[in-house]
Amino acid sequence: MHVCTYVPSQIGAGQELPAGGEEELEIRAATITAVEDLKDALSKSGRCQAVGAAVPITIQLDWFLWEVGEREREAHPPAHHTLTIYY
Repeated sequence: MHVCTYVPSQIGAGQELPAGGEEELEIRAATITAVEDLKDALSKSGRCQAVGAAVPITIQLDWFLWEVGEREREAHPPAHHTLTIYY
């Protein structure tokens, strides 16, 4: 879906990023921005309304994207890891 991508050469596959570290916070902020941008694009496109659906709220869209990512995990290179209680 390429909603949010980062340069893998800068953040190694399987690399552990410290919770609250600069790189981890940048990734978290980028995902929040990407979800909001996607939600806005859905709203402006009229696609949801065309099929009689409401534009999803942020948490619904975020959860949907997470589920898709988990389902397609094997089709993509490994991502970084962060040990945290927040997600």
